[in-house]
Amino acid sequence: MDTTRTEFEFYSEGPRGRTLKIVVYLEVEEDYFNLSFGDVDSFGKLNDAARSDNGDTGKILMTVGHTVFNFLEAFPGARVYIEGSTPSRTRLYQMAISRRWDEITLCFDVVGRIQGDWAPFESGRNFEAFLISKK
Repeated sequence: MDTTRTEFEFYSEGPRGRTLKIVVYLEVEEDYFNLSFGDVDSFGKLNDAARSDNGDTGKILMTVGHTVFNFLEAFPGARVYIEGSTPSRTRLYQMAISRRWDEITLCFDVVGRIQGDWAPFESGRNFEAFLISKK
């Protein structure tokens, strides 16, 4: 993890070995950050299309969620934009948010994008992206 709290690294460990993962928060406009997440490739670059298939998806998503918490603690006025590199990954993120909704809603406001419009997060609706901010 870097000292600016905009990059976090961790490992996926499982039957396919040990894979370095990275989460990067990139400011796209003032107080508006894009969350990028994926494997670190052989060139040291983030690859958001990689699939490590290590059997630890839940642990990985929990770790990414912890980086959101840490990031928003460091930057309380920020908004974090999250969209999967594919619709199925976005759906995976939505399911992870739904599973931890009772905890998430204590600290964060979450809205989802549907057909270009933002709406309060609801379990069961298929969102295209998410925007998370600290309460």
